[in-house]
Amino acid sequence: MQGLLELLLERQGNVHVYKHRFYGESKPFGNDSYKSVDMLGYLTSTQALADFAILITSLKQNMSIVDAPVVVFGGSYGGMGVEAGNVVWRLGMWWLGVAQNKPSTRCCRSSSTGVGLTLSMTVGKSSCMCPKYQHPGPAVVVVEPMNRLKYPHVAIGALASSAPILHFDDITLWSSFHDTVSQDFKSESLNCFSVIKAVWDVLDNRGSNDTGLLELSKTFRACKISYFERIDNNDTVHGVALSLNLRTVQFIYPLSSWLQTAFIHTAMMDYPTPANFLMNLPAYPVKEMCKIIDSFPAGADVIDKAFAAASVYYNYTGNQKCFQVEGGDDPHGFKGWGWQACTEMVMPMTVSNESMFRPSSFSYEKMSENCLAGYGVRPRMHWITSEYGGHKIDKVLKRFGSNIIFSNGMRDPWSGGGVLKNISSSIIALVTEKGAHHLDLRSATKDDPDWVVEQRRQEVEIIHGWIDQYNKDTAQGVLKNISSSIIALFTDKGAHHLDLRSATKDDPDWVVEQRRQEVEIIHGWIDQYNKDTAQG
Repeated sequence: MQGLLELLLERQGNVHVYKHRFYGESKPFGNDSYKSVDMLGYLTSTQALADFAILITSLKQNMSIVDAPVVVFGGSYGGMGVEAGNVVWRLGMWWLGVAQNKPSTRCCRSSSTGVGLTLSMTVGKSSCMCPKYQHPGPAVVVVEPMNRLKYPHVAIGALASSAPILHFDDITLWSSFHDTVSQDFKSESLNCFSVIKAVWDVLDNRGSNDTGLLELSKTFRACKISYFERIDNNDTVHGVALSLNLRTVQFIYPLSSWLQTAFIHTAMMDYPTPANFLMNLPAYPVKEMCKIIDSFPAGADVIDKAFAAASVYYNYTGNQKCFQVEGGDDPHGFKGWGWQACTEMVMPMTVSNESMFRPSSFSYEKMSENCLAGYGVRPRMHWITSEYGGHKIDKVLKRFGSNIIFSNGMRDPWSGGGVLKNISSSIIALVTEKGAHHLDLRSATKDDPDWVVEQRRQEVEIIHGWIDQYNKDTAQGVLKNISSSIIALFTDKGAHHLDLRSATKDDPDWVVEQRRQEVEIIHGWIDQYNKDTAQG
């Protein structure tokens, strides 16, 4: 985000970074926030949107910049993981408020709020200079463009980077995520793709007994896990004693999941420069993984190859002595996502036969039973598209949306659920063939390829255009008509909703004319809708 902000802040402005409720430090009920459904019930995207709307509005009032335009940014934070057909989506949000006011000279870091930690660079009224900052925390990136649609009075525009807002219902191909990961690896090396595709059956066969699991635990350098074992003992007061023991991996699933996570996250973070987003990774990490696999001699064990490749993700620094294959903690603070996936964020995923992963299907019934067992709730399969839309989004947004940039990199597995074509002159899709997950929001480096630099330049140019238009409109004052499709019809002699009353033979001509204009405009809307629908 640093690189894009540096370009935008040439115009001077405020930078505010907020955390989505229930993520990071933003825990409404402290350490008890995840303990019950009564508390988790407050974790919804709609309430998070309202948080941001209220916070931004209040902040502008407190800073005496109520007329300052705000542009919101959304990009992923923690990453996304898919295991055995169940989606785990881990994302984050950025916000930028840009105002045409005096430049700031110092930076202030505010205390934690009900929504989360806020980092602000104030304009005009104070004098702070922003130091380098940490990424704010996870949130659902789909809420960022939806903030623009549900709260257009709060933000004049939005940049949605790698936002899979079409990954719901049957809008996009359910296998697109895994297909893209597979294509990323296949594009580097067909042998690399084939080795990964073959490893799952070998894992199953070798891990079918305790001896095989023990050997696999050694191959994967799995950390031993502490556990208590009950021992009958007549000498104890209560007749039972617990013995603390260590064990290795007991099932094949954690090993398989560990490998899948490495390959999926690496495809997401296939950046052209070194990064430490989730893990420390080299530039073009997919290429590095495939180089390692291809360097093995003919006939080498496919599991050894896959493990060595996965180590690029888990241990590029070479400091890990063992790997927490199962029983790990939640280092990135994603605990709340399970609840959201089981209540509103239902993103169906499958794995096709052409993928390098195990083929799998999506079962709402199975997911529903798992959610009922885990949280006592059943997923609302179509809630997101009912609440925010998604079907025929090009037609819908063309009619009432404006000032949104959808940016996607085609090497990002989530790009299949993104908006990849321009919808209107002000709803723009910026697509890069070699881009990975929210690459445009990452810090700029001297090694950035030209196409990344150009993408950021285009984004800044578009956003500056929004701000210039806002300032122009503000200077002109309130207009009668807001746009060519938002019309103000007023009559000097009219009374309360007179145009909606029943027509009579005694209606004056100006009432008849007002109704005629209304009918003509509405017919125009319908004709345009039918035309758009006919075009597909």
